[in-house]
Amino acid sequence: MCDWVINWGDVPTWIGAIGALGAVFWAIYLYANSLRDNRRAQARLLAPVGGAVPVQALPGTPVEPESVGDNGMFAFTRDGKLVVAKDILRARVRLVSTSDETFSGLRVWLVLGDGREVHFPLGFDEVAPHEEKVRNVYYSPGQIGGGMDVQLQFQDANGRWWERVNGHPVRELRNGPKPIPSRE
Repeated sequence: MCDWVINWGDVPTWIGAIGALGAVFWAIYLYANSLRDNRRAQARLLAPVGGAVPVQALPGTPVEPESVGDNGMFAFTRDGKLVVAKDILRARVRLVSTSDETFSGLRVWLVLGDGREVHFPLGFDEVAPHEEKVRNVYYSPGQIGGGMDVQLQFQDANGRWWERVNGHPVRELRNGPKPIPSRE
């Protein structure tokens, strides 16, 4: 017959072991959060500044620099200046980078008060380090209106995709960006 006795130790040893194991798990948790925060820190350095408020552009108004609009919205004057041809609305988006890295794959949508999203064609797809870019897009009445948020999707220097909306924290897009609608 076997006479084995298992010594389970005493209570203070068990409490110390459980505490040490808990400290190891807590350190792993804090380290993982630190890595996540470091990834997000780079993405926080690109932001749409301010919301987009539609501004009415009457016929004959000079077209703002860095602008785009559909065919028939603009006309040339006799002296060769580009002006608005019909009653339309203009939205302006300003992107500011305070990073030492380039951001690419830029995609922007205007988020209207009713939740609809309207694509905002930028005409460029990257922002260089410490660069500020402004773009104006003209829309037909009814396409946009009221106070609008700017939804920005972009890729950081490490190839990760992010989304940022005015006044909201940056969010990682693990499945990549949403597609840009094709112009028909």
